[in-house]
Amino acid sequence: NDISRLTVNMLDVLIGNAALGLLSVFLLLYLFLNGRFAIWVAVGIPFAICLTFLMLASIDITINAISLIAIILLMGILVDDAVVVSENIQRLREQGIDPKEASLSGTLQVAQPVLFSALTTMLAFTPLLFMTGPDAAFIVDFPITVVVLLIASLFESQYLLPSHLSHTRIGSVKQSNEISGKIRERYYFFIEGALKRRYLTLTMFVVLLVGVMIFGAVAIRFTLYPKPDIDSINIKVELATGSSFQQTVERVKKIEEDVRDKIRPQDLLNITSQIGHHDTDIYGSTEGRNRAWALVSIFLKPVGQRDTDTYQLTEELRQWAAAEEDASSLTVMPLTDMPVVGKPVEVEVISNGDQRFEVASQLEAWLATHPHVTEHWTSYQAGKGVMDLKINYPLMAARGLTVTDISRAVRIAMDGELVDELQTLDERVRYRLLLPPQSSGELSTLENLAIVNSNGETVYLKSIADFELRQGEADIKHYLGKRTTTVYAEIDREKTSIEQVNAEVADFIQSQSWIKDYPDTRIWQGGELEQMADAFGNLGQAAIICIFSIFSLLVILFNSLSHPLVIMLTIPFGMMGVVIGFGVQDMEMGMMAMMGAIGLIGVLVNDSLVLVHMLNRSRNEKDSTLS
Repeated sequence: NDISRLTVNMLDVLIGNAALGLLSVFLLLYLFLNGRFAIWVAVGIPFAICLTFLMLASIDITINAISLIAIILLMGILVDDAVVVSENIQRLREQGIDPKEASLSGTLQVAQPVLFSALTTMLAFTPLLFMTGPDAAFIVDFPITVVVLLIASLFESQYLLPSHLSHTRIGSVKQSNEISGKIRERYYFFIEGALKRRYLTLTMFVVLLVGVMIFGAVAIRFTLYPKPDIDSINIKVELATGSSFQQTVERVKKIEEDVRDKIRPQDLLNITSQIGHHDTDIYGSTEGRNRAWALVSIFLKPVGQRDTDTYQLTEELRQWAAAEEDASSLTVMPLTDMPVVGKPVEVEVISNGDQRFEVASQLEAWLATHPHVTEHWTSYQAGKGVMDLKINYPLMAARGLTVTDISRAVRIAMDGELVDELQTLDERVRYRLLLPPQSSGELSTLENLAIVNSNGETVYLKSIADFELRQGEADIKHYLGKRTTTVYAEIDREKTSIEQVNAEVADFIQSQSWIKDYPDTRIWQGGELEQMADAFGNLGQAAIICIFSIFSLLVILFNSLSHPLVIMLTIPFGMMGVVIGFGVQDMEMGMMAMMGAIGLIGVLVNDSLVLVHMLNRSRNEKDSTLS
């Protein structure tokens, strides 16, 4: 049960992406740049990553799943600055300028757009630092890693790369000129045609944008954290209340045998069992301890080394668990490294009265009939027996007693009374008056408990109160100071969405007369639905701050309003690729995808910024208008 394997898998992905990125970048750059220049640009990728790790260590950011995701996401952005610098230096070198002068002048000519392009990407991610809620602590390493990585990339492209290129022979550029020349000719032909028909081109893009966004609204499902591939499954076991430790052990042995029969041996690593609890939260929260509880953990081989579909296996195990009759509860759930989030359906029934159990029971019964609900349960856990005293208040008053008198007498009978204490040289000794141990746990002792009233008369407790034994709760949850019972449910995300199911739950609650029948009862829908609203609301604010910050930076750079507006228009058109990609592949869009989309704003602006800057420079040199 080593969850460090999750980080190891991320490191493998990082190394694989880095190797593939180096090869891909080199091949692409070789088509447009001199071969030797392409090598130095590609070498900048591992250097920037290594420098990033050093800088992150200095600010106490570890190598974890979030920081690695940030590096993987920005792998393609790392070479952007280096490509702009090296291409400009190569252009000057081809004009016959001295290598050192070309490196210095070429770097200075594009220093401003390169710097601002890096700043725009930083600004795209920086608002994520100011998010609030539980998800903020989970993703805080993401924007920090992005900023550090861009600083490392900027340092490499502005200081180290020009030095390397000044000592690099340019060699023959005939082959790259021929290949890039053909591509430029076709690109020029396409752009010229689009500019000649600018209104038609703009209309087509607007229509395409509207169509893609409508397609995205219909096809893309939103969830806080889409379910990733998993290699661990947990089975939470609960036997009948009062089951012994040995009974739990024997039942768990049988469960292990049944589970092994359902898994291909070559796909299984191991099965472990723990008796006394069923905590599944890898971040440390606990549900309590009970000798009738157990946790059976199934560990499979990584996804690339097995044929078993884990989610299909989970569904098969749930069907098997539902058919088991000699266990109070068998809950099958996959283990992921995602943050602890609420359940798809999580309804709080809030009341200090026992009617909350009736409302929760009716709601759970309705969820059991829902075709897209795969699991349902409540937070109620049976505990020890509870003895309730049903006091006859008129009779109590007639006997000269008060509730305080009765409460004090019962407390002393159960816990005793401190009657004296003795202070010695090294300790304090307390003397407590208690009932004999052999009689303190007997019901008859409580029934015959003698209480002295204000008149000095003895009144027996059974003469003024009735005794009622009921099942107690293992723990009592509170919501805003009141007792609550929570109803949970898991859903089939392939057939429905969290929003749709919770809307149906809300309609069902509205159709009931619970609020009328139980006026002091309140019902609150939370869980993943509530967290999604908070998280996506924070991301929406981050996106607004991101766009406004980038626009302000572009105004400073160009000293103009029109140029930044033109650049910002690339954002909605660039987002079409995100919508098409998720919609066509039927992928859920979650927190990490939304963060990537916000980061894409900076990338889109980068390329447009450099293009507009070069066009302005060309206009100034040729004294022509900006097309």
